[in-house]
Amino acid sequence: MRLIEFDAKSRVTIAGHAGETFLVSQKADGSILLQPVGYVVEAQLEYHGSPELQELLIRAACSGSVATRRTRA
Repeated sequence: MRLIEFDAKSRVTIAGHAGETFLVSQKADGSILLQPVGYVVEAQLEYHGSPELQELLIRAACSGSVATRRTRA
């Protein structure tokens, strides 16, 4: 178990979780639950919900008329 402190703006830093987003809820016993959250854009939801759209985009990406430029860094 670790002791953490909030700063003057009620923020806390948890080592090893920089840039991550969590849903915070407080339980009746006073404990705090952090649940990892990921964001999904509407277009991604549409893609995953439509096998027809997936097939269309896969065929388009594999067609000879699509060129991908790759540059070396």
